[in-house]
Order: sequence, then structure tokens, then C-alpha cells
Amino acid sequence: MNVDNLSENVVPQSASAKFNVRFNSKHKSASLKKKLSKIINAAAKKDISSPEIDAKLKSLYKQVISDIKKSDFEIIGETEFELYGLNIDPVDDSNIADMEDEELDEIEGMLQDLGLEEKEKIKNDKNYIENKIANYDKLFNKIIQENNNQLLAQCLNSFIMFSNQKLKDANLAIKYFRKFNPYLIKDGNVNELWVTSFLKFLLSSCCDCKKTKMYKEYEPECNCIKTGEKYIIDEGEEVKNSLILSKDYLSKIIEYSTLSTISNLLFDVNKLYLKLTKNFKELESIFDVHKEKIIKTYSKDHLEYDKFLVNSSIELEKIK
Repeated sequence: MNVDNLSENVVPQSASAKFNVRFNSKHKSASLKKKLSKIINAAAKKDISSPEIDAKLKSLYKQVISDIKKSDFEIIGETEFELYGLNIDPVDDSNIADMEDEELDEIEGMLQDLGLEEKEKIKNDKNYIENKIANYDKLFNKIIQENNNQLLAQCLNSFIMFSNQKLKDANLAIKYFRKFNPYLIKDGNVNELWVTSFLKFLLSSCCDCKKTKMYKEYEPECNCIKTGEKYIIDEGEEVKNSLILSKDYLSKIIEYSTLSTISNLLFDVNKLYLKLTKNFKELESIFDVHKEKIIKTYSKDHLEYDKFLVNSSIELEKIK
């Protein structure tokens, strides 16, 4: 499970999961994927996107906000509620939720495209886009006035996801990141919130290809826009300076000889930056350093070590 949160006491905006399936020789990869896809899509459409659940959540939010009125938590509750509204898209899933298994079988090929169709419809709805961006702008200004960096980082992350995944607009995501991420700096000094926001943005992308997400070590690169890569290419000097600040800050707060969530994040960013800047000598060097961290954290007999050797050899082979 991955929720993209370094803090354990923060409710995640989204979550992803990877799982393995043991199956017998009567199954084939294609049929198994089809069966799992049908189950997962049907469950998501029926349970997660239910209008009744959405209405209950909104009612619960309003009750909580009413209970914490005029307290220190009021701005947090109001912001969470506004972000919740901004993250909900006007999709009518009732017809999908009521479908029987036989009907789902008939439209198996269409299920995967429903999200893409909705994104295309939203992308072409100028008023919808303008209104949503305007609401985000109001929320950004409100949070900045309250001087709440945690909420600002959460709002910025939500907007970047909206720009990348809904609009497929890397330029808009970069524009807002460059505008609002500097507000996370306190008293002229970088901090963990600013650093993690910066590092995650460098890895952000407009891509939602299954191939890229599931088989990225083994499949060729897709042609989707990678927001972080575009930012590195377009604003090279800015990224370079921010990366130096990030490394300097992290050197003071993390143990560099072993692995952690933040050190893995930094490793992925370093790989991307060095590939794009064609610094292949240093790229090979960071692979060696990371290998030693894996050995120290686990051992040479651990599965993580074997996985690293395979993946790193594939990645390094691609750049030769």
C-alpha cells in the first residue's frame, strides 16, 4: 500500500496498492487480468462513487465544521471540506453500479476507458475548468492568509493532481507549483514540507498509462508528458539550486547510510535529474551508493537486494 505521505498521522488524499495473485495452469495472464479488472472496477464504481455515500460524507463534514466553529481547528475543517468538493468530479456512475456480471462482461473493454472519456469531457468544458481553477485560487489565498503550511501543501498537491490527471496540463501544474511552493519556506529556511513537496513534484506526471505504472522497469518509455521532467528541462538552474538545498537539508535530518522513505524518494529524483542532464558517470555512482544502503538495511540475501540488482541493470542498460 502506498499513500504518498511521510507523516503517519495525516489522512491520505489517495492510496494505491500492489498485490500478487497465485493461480493455477488453467488461468492465463489475459483472462486473469480481465477478471480482476472487472471485479475492481465494479467495486470502485459501486462503493466508492456512490452518491449516497458522497452525500453522507458531505453531511458529516458540515457537522464537524459546525462543532469546531471558532476553534483553532476551524480552518482545517473548512479547507478539508473545500478540497473534498474540488476533488469530486461530476460523474454519474449509477448505471455502472447497477450492472450485472453479464453486462459488465459485455463492456469489459469500455470499463477502462470510462475515466478517460470523463477526463476528455472535463478538459473540453471551459466553464468547468475556469470555475474549478477560480475556486482553487480562492482556497490558496485563504490558506496563505491563515499561514498554515500543512494545508497549503495539501492544497497544492490536490491542484497538481487536478492539472496532471484531469487536464493533462503540465504547464499549469508547473506554474502553480512555482507560485505556491515557495510559501512553504519559513523564515527564509527550507524545511521538510518544502523539500518533500519539491521532490515529489519532480516525479509527477500527466501519464496514467498502465504500462508505465506496472511494468516501468521492463517496458519502453511511453510518450506521455512527464511534468517533473518538463520542469527540470525548462527550469534547469532553478531545479539545480532547489535540489542542492534539498540535499543539504536532508543531510542534517536523515541517516544516509540506510534506507528510508525520504532517502528512496531522493534516490528516484537523483536518477531522473542525472538522466536528463546526461551526467551518466554520477548516475552510476549513486546506484553504487544505493546498493550499499540496501545491503546495510537488509542484506545481500534479501529479496530487495536481488530486485535492486535486476532493476538497476535494466535502467543502466537503457542509457548505454
